Amino acid sequence: MKDNRKLFEAELEFNKTYKQHINDDKAIREAYCVLTQMKYTIAPMREHDYFVCGYISNRIGLYPLIVGVERIIDGYDKCCYSADVKGCKEILEQIKSSGEYSQEDIQKVEETIDFGKKKKLMHILKMRLHKK
Repeated sequence: MKDNRKLFEAELEFNKTYKQHINDDKAIREAYCVLTQMKYTIAPMREHDYFVCGYISNRIGLYPLIVGVERIIDGYDKCCYSADVKGCKEILEQIKSSGEYSQEDIQKVEETIDFGKKKKLMHILKMRLHKK
């Protein structure tokens, strides 16, 4: 099933929500981000599906972090902000070549990718995992 959203729509909305709540308590910011992300992540049930809904992966979001049982010392699963910069750039190229998006739309996508890179989301995550 192909969804009807525009390319990169979920990532733009996630980024907008993150920026709106950037100075809020982390728990509040993450709650808003997850709320925004869920409407783009949960796919409707299809005929012959065994489960209630499907899962659509986005290039930017808040996702479970799987690091192995030995890393989950405090008993909590971990989540992290994740930005797939390479995947984002591939979508940007699709947007540019489609001819269906305005220059303003393209600029918003470029700014969102730059924001993810500036936040160094994966770099921060790696530093936290490898601290002793």
